[in-house]
Amino acid sequence: MLYVSVAEVQAQSEDLPADPALLEPYVVRASDIVRSALRALLHDPTFEFVPNPVATMRVVTGLPLPTLTLAAHVIGSISLIEQRLHGAWQPLAATAWLEDACGVLHADAVWDGYWATSWTDHALYRITAIWGYGAVPPAVVDVALQLTINLYRSRTTGGMIDSVGVHGQGMTRVVAGLTKQQLAILESVVAPWRA
Repeated sequence: MLYVSVAEVQAQSEDLPADPALLEPYVVRASDIVRSALRALLHDPTFEFVPNPVATMRVVTGLPLPTLTLAAHVIGSISLIEQRLHGAWQPLAATAWLEDACGVLHADAVWDGYWATSWTDHALYRITAIWGYGAVPPAVVDVALQLTINLYRSRTTGGMIDSVGVHGQGMTRVVAGLTKQQLAILESVVAPWRA
């Protein structure tokens, strides 16, 4: 999946080529670099954004803990939690659980007449949510766009740009990868899933 299109890149600058075939390899490379960085930040080698996500059900096993950590899902997308009791799925009241800003579920309710401060050990919970990481956030598109342009502009210099000032001072800057600012932006994007 590409995080930015050739047309989006061409719209950013007049000095870029009009032929899409000349920019396509840089768009692909920039998307790969951003995806690799996101996978490393999340420690998830299968990470991928999902365009047009829809809610689906997954079954998870409870542990005797006050929190239930779920696979990656769009935070705030949980619409139903059901527990398997006596061979049938019983919906839990919305007051029986609370999802925090990191997507972790907290048990907090009275279930079957007793106070529950933890999820039931080895119980099955069927959870309806938008699983995965959702659609590509605009911040990721911006980083991929910047990186594509940097890769294209530094194509003849091995990924480096030299500058020499009027007094002979010089500097060499590497632009073939993510800058610290771009990496910080990606870290802020994945922060909710890293907790």
